[in-house]
Amino acid sequence: MEKISEQKAMDAILEYLIKNIGKPILSYYICTDVFPDDKKEIVYSYILKIIKENNDNKVIIHKDSLDTRLDSFYVYLEATKLTENFINEQGGFTELYKKRDIDKTEQLRIQELNTKKLESEVDLIDFQKGLGRKLTIWGFVIAILSVLASIGTTFFQNHSTSNNSPKIEALTSRIDSLTDSVQSVKLRLQKVEQLLHTKNINKK
Repeated sequence: MEKISEQKAMDAILEYLIKNIGKPILSYYICTDVFPDDKKEIVYSYILKIIKENNDNKVIIHKDSLDTRLDSFYVYLEATKLTENFINEQGGFTELYKKRDIDKTEQLRIQELNTKKLESEVDLIDFQKGLGRKLTIWGFVIAILSVLASIGTTFFQNHSTSNNSPKIEALTSRIDSLTDSVQSVKLRLQKVEQLLHTKNINKK
């Protein structure tokens, strides 16, 4: 007999019971009639799994002994309308196990997404801390450069003469250019800070 999955083997047992609905079938005959070529301990493992999964009364169980030793394992299984419904309407153990696998995969996917989200939030917090330190340093540098530019401009304006006027104008132009660059850097940093603030608000 072709090797089949555990859930399909369990369904085959239920289908056999349905053919004898209303009649208790001894585990020994389940072995000999459904899986005559398989070892009895393997078939008994299928029966034990059905019993374990019988929380919603898929079958009626008449217990004599659940001792798994081959010479003392005696249990009667009986199919009912619930057994028929489980096989014909719900797809049996094959569909039940498939659904469980899907649920498990989905649960793992959700856990993975939550982990990635947490890691992203930690990275963002670390980045914000680093950015905060950089903004503080840049703010200090900008303040110093602004003061120097202001002092330099005032100094050259107060000490200008006709002889060195071109040089002074060139230096003044450089100072103005430096001031514009400083302001540009400051604006860019402010935009980055605002963008991060907006992203934090959207996440909440």
